[in-house]
Formats: sequence, structure tokens, C-alpha cells
Amino acid sequence: MDIQAIVEQVASKVQQNPDLLKGIAQNPQEALNGLTPEGVDIPADQVGGIVALLQEQLGKVDVGDALSAVDLSDGLGMDDVNGVIGKLFGK
Repeated sequence: MDIQAIVEQVASKVQQNPDLLKGIAQNPQEALNGLTPEGVDIPADQVGGIVALLQEQLGKVDVGDALSAVDLSDGLGMDDVNGVIGKLFGK
């Protein structure tokens, strides 16, 4: 499995469950190995590069699209904030 495929797979899982980022931040190698298919072990010297690519992949967010979906005609409320967060992070 190539690195880009690993990054895309992990990014997909993180978008579905953002709590996975905590594990990646605390112990990247263990978390990444737990999120990849069985039998795929990420060498320690590649973890940093994969984390950087993962941050880049997850950072591809169109803020304009997220904000355009918010109706501010009635003022700014928590529903609006939650809507933007949901658009940005796929929740």
C-alpha cells in the first residue's frame, strides 16, 4: 500500500470520527498503525511524513462554502456555529 493511499484512508476515518485525532496527536505511530489495514505497519521513520500529509489532506477545507450555508438573517446563534463546524469537519 502506498503512502498516499494510507493518508487518504486515515483521513476518511478521521473525518468520520474526529476524536481519532487525539490518538494521532498522543501516539502517532500506534494510532496510524491502528487505522491502517491489518498487516500494514508504518515504519517509525515515515510516521512524521504521514502525519504531515494527513494534516495537509484534512486542511483542504473551503471555508467560503461552509460560511455560505449559514443563514444569518436571524442573527448568529449556536446552530449557525455548529453548522459551520459541521461543514468544515464533516460532522
